[in-house]
Amino acid sequence: MMNLLHICNMLAIVAVVLSATTPSPAQLDPPLPTLPDQYYLRIEANLKGRDTVYVEEFYDGPGNQGSARTFRNNETHWVTYDYENLQQVLLTWGDDGQPICSVANLTEFGFNIIPFHVRGGRPIIGSSSELFRFGEEFNETYVGQDLVRGIPVDHWVHTIVNPGGSSVDLSYYFSVLGYHTATNGSQVPVRATLNGTAPNRNGTNGTHPLNHVYEFFDVHVEPSHNSWSSVFKPPLGVSCVGRRRRKDLPRLPDFFKMGVEFLYSTGKHSRFSSLTVSYNYPGKMIEYSRAGVGRAVHDFNYGLSYTIDGGSGLCNITAFNTSSMVRFHPDYVISPDGRHVSVQNPTSFLIPPDQTWIYEGESTFRGLDVESWISEPFSMDGTNSTVEIFFASINYSSETFPSYVTHFPVQQIYRIQIGPISSKVVLEIFAFSQRDIDPFDVSQCFDEDEQKPLSFDLEGEDNFKKYVQNNTVNFSHGVRESIMNVTGLPGSRVTHIEAEEGVNEVLSIFVTLLGVPKIEGNAVDSTQNHSIPLDGAVEKLRSAIDRGIFKVNFTAREQSTQVPVVKGSLREDFSDEAETVTVTMGVSVGVTVGIAVFTLVIGLVIGLILIAFLQKKFNVKIPYLVQDL
Repeated sequence: MMNLLHICNMLAIVAVVLSATTPSPAQLDPPLPTLPDQYYLRIEANLKGRDTVYVEEFYDGPGNQGSARTFRNNETHWVTYDYENLQQVLLTWGDDGQPICSVANLTEFGFNIIPFHVRGGRPIIGSSSELFRFGEEFNETYVGQDLVRGIPVDHWVHTIVNPGGSSVDLSYYFSVLGYHTATNGSQVPVRATLNGTAPNRNGTNGTHPLNHVYEFFDVHVEPSHNSWSSVFKPPLGVSCVGRRRRKDLPRLPDFFKMGVEFLYSTGKHSRFSSLTVSYNYPGKMIEYSRAGVGRAVHDFNYGLSYTIDGGSGLCNITAFNTSSMVRFHPDYVISPDGRHVSVQNPTSFLIPPDQTWIYEGESTFRGLDVESWISEPFSMDGTNSTVEIFFASINYSSETFPSYVTHFPVQQIYRIQIGPISSKVVLEIFAFSQRDIDPFDVSQCFDEDEQKPLSFDLEGEDNFKKYVQNNTVNFSHGVRESIMNVTGLPGSRVTHIEAEEGVNEVLSIFVTLLGVPKIEGNAVDSTQNHSIPLDGAVEKLRSAIDRGIFKVNFTAREQSTQVPVVKGSLREDFSDEAETVTVTMGVSVGVTVGIAVFTLVIGLVIGLILIAFLQKKFNVKIPYLVQDL
């Protein structure tokens, strides 16, 4: 019995010893860390015997993009790789703190911080395993656990054999499985060492010793911070000559209205100004206005400027003085015949033509998602200049219901270098709209006997609801252009356009034609004749209506539309019938700008409240179905 008990005790002791010496599953080699396909990290590279380099590295495998920022010898270098266009973009900073950008072609076999390959004819960023030179394909050997900077790590090593027989050992230290860093990463690199010998690169035979230590900090796996998309692009405002990154600039509509704030700064001096700009390309007119100051209507049909004082209402008509127009980007062009001044087309009006544009990409501005473009540097009046412009992304609209403009401009920046002097002009663009755009009223510049009110009717029923309601701007421009075409008058002499529907649902158009401006010539040709007589214009319109050939052409629901005018319906002497009503929506320049801003920011609700307030305060009656155009 005692022998049996003794044997049992001996077996128990052996079991305890075996359990202490036999490896448990937890003591087996840990799984090889899997490197992420997106990351951000910082590295302190101590190149023993040489120097220390700080590196920030950004890697985006799915996005096929990578970039790095290095700080060495008190100099910062930033590089990004555009694999789609096989270009490397390098940014350095001069003694004056200004960035200097250079662009070089990428070659698959050159030295790149982040490698790439061409697969199926398409450049593809190298994998994170290739970049780290770590993974199963490198036959990693597990050394064991250790502590690095107080962090428990797993130590892995493999040997790199160089041509000529020299070799180095590349060791990686990853945080152990289950240990979470401050960025909540698991099994992230903490340190790498490179020890051994390598071939000389200075053209001499032989090898040299390597003893490099790389400390990894702030490792983010699959970064999600807001600036992630911007780290692969040069900073905004930096123009990189030769960069192959193109995207067509948005095209602006043929007519629009916008508020503009100008900030001009040079050195310690700055100036601020603001105005409202209304643009009508088919009518060849632009109006500039400032609340309380006045407005200037530029009529490019004649090359004339109508300047109206905001206080007295007095008007002065002059030929364009091209030298006083916007210096850096005039709103005019000289026509090929050398006799006329022509308005810039919609895009060229805001965007300087004949420039090479580089697409900067997406960013955020004033809470809007925007896209931006920058020009390559160009010489202008002895300056070295660039222009940068920002457009709201296509998913935005500058209006609510029903008319809208997408991809509208929000900012433009001119950077001008004259020798050592740097200047900047910033244009902040607000309330860009295609609604409520029918100023260009120069009737104050004409005597009463030089104004001819007219009216005519459109064929068909219910035309107001079909074509005018919620489409006043397009309809108004269509009426003006149709009258311009048949009479030969410029847009500035066709004004006060209104639509009115009677009880029989016949739509009547009211318009005033203006006489001959009391001036000769324009900025280019002092002999140009402006004298299309008022009576002759009226007779041309009457003849076209009486013969049944006059139609009003306009856009409705994005479709070109034509509505015939009733034969013989032109009237010169008329008064509003009792059954018809008129909505007056015309307001002063200052009020118009204010309403535009309110509409953009607050929307239709505030507009309704404002109408109710005006009705109560000023006893304004706003009947149904008629509105100014």
